[in-house]
Amino acid sequence: MEKLLFLGDSITDAHRLWMPEYEGYGNGYVYRICKTIQQEGLDIQVTNRGHDGFTVPWLLRTLDHDCLRRRPDAVSILIGINDVGVAQNGNVSIQEQDFAANYDLLLKRLLKSGISKLYLSGPFLFPQPLFYQNWMEDVALVEQIQQTAARRYHLPYLPLHQRMNQFAQEYGMDAITLDGIHLTDLGHQLLADLWMDFYLSKSQ
Repeated sequence: MEKLLFLGDSITDAHRLWMPEYEGYGNGYVYRICKTIQQEGLDIQVTNRGHDGFTVPWLLRTLDHDCLRRRPDAVSILIGINDVGVAQNGNVSIQEQDFAANYDLLLKRLLKSGISKLYLSGPFLFPQPLFYQNWMEDVALVEQIQQTAARRYHLPYLPLHQRMNQFAQEYGMDAITLDGIHLTDLGHQLLADLWMDFYLSKSQ
């Protein structure tokens, strides 16, 4: 059995601690992935260790407790939008946060621990409300930094920003996002479908 662990922020967390009816997976994309895995009869055990509000430095601080001591075979990471929020709301740029160095360190620690199966996903943001347009340059920068790191370590990377915004155009913004960052049920299902296709294509 493969032990698959999810790390990330509130998108991954999805109220996992407050909704016991979702078995610790939260009510977001991780729960839907888990259900797909069960339906397909795949021999995979899923653990959700996403945390609301997390940035890359917070992932690093809790990496031992949330991930390394659990000895997963594979780890999925979806992180970055709160780092963008710090840049926009806290006036500390992505560069000043040492985002590139911290993200690189995160990958190094995971790889050094013996976890070779890493599935990296980029942040996404919707232009609703409109002031989020001001964040888009930093979202693109974070995505670029992550893609560069993924190439450096020959790791699969799933850029989500453009794909999720295409869904918003197709289905309507309100059908996909609650507030420009967080997802509706449909948004989570579409993200889960994207992730499963990504995972299955890269795990062969």
